[in-house]
Amino acid sequence: MALPTAACAGAPEEVEQDDSSDPIDAPTGSCPPCGSAQHCKNGACVDDACGPSNCATGCCSAGKCVTGTSRTACGSGGGLCDACNSEETCDADEQACVAVEKDVGCDASTCVEEVVASYQVVLVSANVASKKVTGDNWDTSKDAGCLSCFVGCCPPDVYVGDTSQFAGLPIPKMVESNTTSPSWNVIVGQLPGKSLIGASITVELKDEDTSVLTDDVIGSCTTTLTANDVASGTVTLNPSRGCTSSVQNLVFRLDQI
Repeated sequence: MALPTAACAGAPEEVEQDDSSDPIDAPTGSCPPCGSAQHCKNGACVDDACGPSNCATGCCSAGKCVTGTSRTACGSGGGLCDACNSEETCDADEQACVAVEKDVGCDASTCVEEVVASYQVVLVSANVASKKVTGDNWDTSKDAGCLSCFVGCCPPDVYVGDTSQFAGLPIPKMVESNTTSPSWNVIVGQLPGKSLIGASITVELKDEDTSVLTDDVIGSCTTTLTANDVASGTVTLNPSRGCTSSVQNLVFRLDQI
């Protein structure tokens, strides 16, 4: 509201007084008359209550004219401000509540409004079967590093094959020897959150045989990342989610940075 301006012109008239219910006479004078959005009060011109005549470019909140561009007070033309709901925002140009734009290509069950963070991808661990799908042992006394075995007693030496990738990032080779539960905890790389949703994971696990024998293929996992994976921070692959052969599970972690 503007402060009182010029004294009202014209003959004495009855006007409302701020601190009394009794009317008083306004002083006479030759000053200009009050504007179209003003009225005479206590001998001075004051603004009318908020409305179209004095708040054309904003909206009225608690009797005051505001810009009309915030989520809690959105509007124009001097009308009452609207409060946008949790799925809306106030468009500053339109001065109206509009729906928040969702990520393209996602459905209602997995969509998030916006993923602005970046994430560090970590290959955590895996579990593989104690024997090959054929029933044979992984390593025997013919395999380097397993010379003490007489009847084939050594677990596999597990690593990720060089064609493996996580959302386009190559996965470094790290061998965990003589175990069916490798725990690598190796950093794969960093990616923006928006590039993760819908990206693919393709991983092949192998058993390293440093002798003349060919490395055994343990199995593979292939899947597509969802918004739920990003939100939870953990990606666990298993036979119900793209793992084959002797791979029981494969775990990645997404650390927000």
